[in-house]
Amino acid sequence: MSEANQVLTVVVSCRGNPECRYWGEDMFVDIDITNTGRVDVEFPLAFARKSGPYVTLINTRTGVETYLRRNLADPDLMTDFVRIRPGDSVSMEWVITSAELEEFGGRSVDLSAEFRVAADVKIGGKPVAFENRDRVHIVGSRSPGS
Repeated sequence: MSEANQVLTVVVSCRGNPECRYWGEDMFVDIDITNTGRVDVEFPLAFARKSGPYVTLINTRTGVETYLRRNLADPDLMTDFVRIRPGDSVSMEWVITSAELEEFGGRSVDLSAEFRVAADVKIGGKPVAFENRDRVHIVGSRSPGS
């Protein structure tokens, strides 16, 4: 396991919607990256925010998976690091559109959304590969007539 994977954790939550209920609208997601270790970690936050996480939607009824597109980001942003001190967090946001959510099962949604954050970070000035993930369960349906 990478040293970075031992000090950075990723926690995903649906903004203002702790149960991740789907009501026919886009789902806004907050992704918190916390330094749970004892050393500073330099993280390319601007690049991560622009490109977004790797998102996999899994239909919990059928097991079918789909991968959502990430955004294009300027590669120069990969060298723009933010220092995350022990105990501190940085955050980024993502939106899963209602169209992406309804790709499986139409108006009735029962999905697991896995968010994977991967980046080359620095610990003690040395580059280290980082990858961590978290998931949320999104369930609900578009109201009739919407």
